[in-house]
Amino acid sequence: MKYAAAIFLFLLGASLLHGQDVPNSNQGWYFNNRVQLGWEQDSNVLEDLDDPRQGRSMRLLLDARGSRKWNRRALHFAYRGGLQLYDRLPREHKLIQEVETTALFTARPTLQVSAQMWGRLKLFLNQETDYAFGKGQLSLLKVLPAGFNLKTAIHVEMLDYAQSSFYNFIGPGGYGHVQYRFNRNLLATVFANVQWLTFNRPAYSDGPSYQVFQEPASHQKDQLLGYGLRIEAVLPGFIAQAAYRFENNASNSFAYDYSRHVAELLVGKTFAGFYLRGLLTLQKKAYPDDLVPFWPLQLDTEREENNYVVVDLSRALTPAFDLMVRAAWYRNESIWANLYYQKTLLTLSGEYHF
Repeated sequence: MKYAAAIFLFLLGASLLHGQDVPNSNQGWYFNNRVQLGWEQDSNVLEDLDDPRQGRSMRLLLDARGSRKWNRRALHFAYRGGLQLYDRLPREHKLIQEVETTALFTARPTLQVSAQMWGRLKLFLNQETDYAFGKGQLSLLKVLPAGFNLKTAIHVEMLDYAQSSFYNFIGPGGYGHVQYRFNRNLLATVFANVQWLTFNRPAYSDGPSYQVFQEPASHQKDQLLGYGLRIEAVLPGFIAQAAYRFENNASNSFAYDYSRHVAELLVGKTFAGFYLRGLLTLQKKAYPDDLVPFWPLQLDTEREENNYVVVDLSRALTPAFDLMVRAAWYRNESIWANLYYQKTLLTLSGEYHF
């Protein structure tokens, strides 16, 4: 049944790739589609702490994006579908579906209002760890004098696992940033965010000898505060982005307080018909509580990608077809808090875009 549902969802997403044939340019629609097929070598498929197991997989990605403008209004949508099938490791087969829509309204030349919905469905075809994540956001963007602009937003997000409510949460949040454009090539952004999450699981308190006790009639509630700085530079044939952010999570439950510093660097360079891109993310995360020996964080480790280096090299073989090779190293937090696993990935893929 799950395989049939997965195939149906993937084919439904693939049908969006033909949306380009329905509207025409007179209606103001613009579409950008791509199909990517690749092979990947993974040094630690099961993301084990001590006994990594290598594996190979086939990856298929569908990406459809469309937009339309009417005077002061605009509508954008995006669909991304990913299917990954592993050789000799069928328990890791997975299908990911993501949908995003954004509606924009320019109230004045210096004021823009937007509403955004984003959803993600991840299906493990041979495991019971499927989940859905959703987020809705309303935002205002105000253009200020002297090259500044201000953005404020409120949102709500939720996570729902199909077979376990322990990791489920829901909660509102807010975001704001101030941007300053030094010139056409350099942009700086100072940002801050806050998130309140209520989990379905109970709150816990610690006791002697690593014992924990469930708080009666009390759910875990977290408050996440963050702020940071991002610098972006764009030059002919070169792009770079550097960012730093600090986050602090305060919880009413034992073991879920933490703080972290995150630094990110992205660079892209074109040369001799090639495009080289590098991404570096480093995190230092600290828990004030004693988490020995294990404490559950979340089931999907991809939601906690912390330290990694990714380098990819691509080249357009034709105007519509690209070939790409990618190498990546990860040191991510596992499903257990403050315990990290490592893996390397090597990917070769071809992409057709239209």
